[in-house]
Amino acid sequence: MSAKTVKRAALLAVLLGITLLFIPLLTDWKTENEQKALEKEWSALNHSYQNPFTLPEVKAIKADKTDKEEKKEPEEIDKTIAIEEGVIGKITIEKINLETMVVPGVAQKDLKNAVGWMTSTSFPGEPGNSVMAGHRSHTYGQFFHRLNEVTIGDSIRIETTSGKIVYRVYEKIIVNPEDLSVLNASKEEELTLITCEPLYSDKYRLIIKAERVH
Repeated sequence: MSAKTVKRAALLAVLLGITLLFIPLLTDWKTENEQKALEKEWSALNHSYQNPFTLPEVKAIKADKTDKEEKKEPEEIDKTIAIEEGVIGKITIEKINLETMVVPGVAQKDLKNAVGWMTSTSFPGEPGNSVMAGHRSHTYGQFFHRLNEVTIGDSIRIETTSGKIVYRVYEKIIVNPEDLSVLNASKEEELTLITCEPLYSDKYRLIIKAERVH
């Protein structure tokens, strides 16, 4: 092998090393920007909700409303707008220093930059089981990265178009991915958080269940 070839190989190795170092930084930067964009949009939406003079304008720009939709309560209209805009609120768990936006949907594209709400379950603040999922991998940020540290009695705060809701954790379990019982409906207002277990593996599911206390 010639000296020239060795130099080229060494240069390529250095460039590859630099690239591998910058990929996590670039991913974190992109995720942080996505979160900021979602939070900015959420703040703008909340400003509209809190201003009774703005709300009719928001309704007016939504075309082709059906009679059924026009008869919705203001709170129901707010929820519909939030879902359409792609950000339904914010989840905060002080125990693990978590504060992140929540989007409708739990597909990969939804969970890449936020925690996702399973739209087939109850909306936060409504009777029933509201289910949210999030990644633990650094590749997708640290949304539920420390969820395993949450214990019974800890508080979880959800902020939606209806205001702030406080839940208290009453159960923490690990189940198989095929166990859908954690999605079962409830007569009371409760919150279910789902992530993979153990870290960086999808062998099991870590489940945190909480009941509304405020």
